[in-house]
Amino acid sequence: MIPGIVLLVAASIWGLYWLPLREIEAAGLSGPWSVFAINLVPLLALLPVVAWRRRGIARVHRPLLLIGLFVGMGWTLYGLGLIYTTVVRATLLFYLTPIWSTLFAMYMLGERVGSIRWAAIGFGVAGLFLMMGLGLASAPLTIGDAFGLISGIAWGAGTTYIRKHPEVSPVDSFAAQAWGSVVVAGFCILALPLPDVVAPQLASWLGWAPLLIAVCLFAVIPSSYAIVWSAQRLSPGRVGILMMSEVVVAVISAALLTDESMGAGEWIGASFIMGAAVLEIFSGDEGHGA
Repeated sequence: MIPGIVLLVAASIWGLYWLPLREIEAAGLSGPWSVFAINLVPLLALLPVVAWRRRGIARVHRPLLLIGLFVGMGWTLYGLGLIYTTVVRATLLFYLTPIWSTLFAMYMLGERVGSIRWAAIGFGVAGLFLMMGLGLASAPLTIGDAFGLISGIAWGAGTTYIRKHPEVSPVDSFAAQAWGSVVVAGFCILALPLPDVVAPQLASWLGWAPLLIAVCLFAVIPSSYAIVWSAQRLSPGRVGILMMSEVVVAVISAALLTDESMGAGEWIGASFIMGAAVLEIFSGDEGHGA
């Protein structure tokens, strides 16, 4: 139960991730530059740890590369989704991840999924559609929506690899996530025709540095490490479901702090999502090998 509670709390902190992203963007780091910056600080902070653990990392470099690629891609594209579409839509599309996580776990880990897990997934997905107004047809899709959806698929694959390779230390997985996030963000800056991607001036970097360092030290680094630590101890499908608590925090905070209002269906949907998390955390269903 402890890993589930830790994950629930850490994911709730992630629900406020959009706030520093938009503040950093307002300070002059546009588009993917803000995502690049918020991942660069943890990577730099972890470099001494990586150097100290280099021999152990060398022994597990192959799974680490996959973990870094997929988890980093999920983290980066989710951040871009928060920038290029609304907080609500980016978060909800990302949190279709329990479906992908469960499918990956069934295929890669041979998990047999019990009825409580399927019920929790159904409860959570129903909540997501309620919060979205029963579908996306009411508003056109944007590149930010695509980022939100792809980020959930990549995150599901990444957490499955974390679960598949328990020999990889959570510290090493976290370092790989930071590396992958910076690489993917750099690729998006250089290769994708995203709007408003302007190389920041020195004054912009100096302007965001104090806020960014504080956010990374007190929120991003501890919550990200907690999520990786929990992901090694829980089924990927369960990780996806419990992280739905982020949806509620993100949507409510966006409703309070921006013009993204919530209707009755969205509030009911938020209750469904929390109900799915509660059902899952007390189910004791960790997934079983075939």
